[in-house]
Amino acid sequence: MRFRAQFAKSVAASRLRQLGCRRVKTPLVLGLLLCGAFAARADVVDLSRGGSRRDSELGGFSVRAEFGNDYAPYGLIGAAVSWMAATGTAFEAGAGAGFPGVQLGGGIRQVFPTGGGFNIAIELTLAGNTKQQRASNVIVTGADTSRYIWTNLGGGLEVRSGPFTASAIAALAFTPADGSAHFGFHGGLGYYF
Repeated sequence: MRFRAQFAKSVAASRLRQLGCRRVKTPLVLGLLLCGAFAARADVVDLSRGGSRRDSELGGFSVRAEFGNDYAPYGLIGAAVSWMAATGTAFEAGAGAGFPGVQLGGGIRQVFPTGGGFNIAIELTLAGNTKQQRASNVIVTGADTSRYIWTNLGGGLEVRSGPFTASAIAALAFTPADGSAHFGFHGGLGYYF
């Protein structure tokens, strides 16, 4: 008998606990649903402090006015066009004045965003001049194409403010004719579409 009385008390207590659990579960489930709804809404709210998402995104087509020294891939004064993927990889081509001759170049650039519009850029370019040898001070009268071309491997900064960009790249230029390294520098001002 004593066992039945204890069993009946424990069944009654468990029913009271179940009632208590229902009282807690309902607000808990409602609260979780509301938190989920607010989290979904937070994805729509713009938290960029007034800037647009385009300002912080990489990618797009750009046109740049370029300048540099004798080993600049796009001339002492020139222009370049580039297309950048959203991953930060850009493919570039350009031309400019080599005084004398025309400097033509093409390259690939990888941009790493650091925040605030500043980006670190690393690039590899292949360039050439149509008239002036860049290999060394020795003038060769015969046709030797390797004296007119060079590759640049460099790095620098690219700054973006809205659709405008400014960049400066320092590079080592290697000519296949003499095998020595030369210093190259180029920079530019551009506009992203």
